[in-house]
Amino acid sequence: MLRARDDDALFSRLKAEFSDQEIVELTMAPALWNMTNRLNESLHTHLEEHATGTRPVTHVSQEALLEYVRRVTDATIADAHGT
Repeated sequence: MLRARDDDALFSRLKAEFSDQEIVELTMAPALWNMTNRLNESLHTHLEEHATGTRPVTHVSQEALLEYVRRVTDATIADAHGT
């Protein structure tokens, strides 16, 4: 169902407006949320107390999560530039 690969016209419009780094960042943001959502649904993870009346399953601090996202994004950008 991946259609983005087949849409050369859209990718050309992106390249006209954004740098390669910006395209990677624009792609990574929804990709990370998609991955997180799929993982949580697969594991039946309840992240919000009000959804189940129980404590959240995850105990990862916001700072640790943000640092992880920064590291993954930096590595992805470096890979895209071949560095």
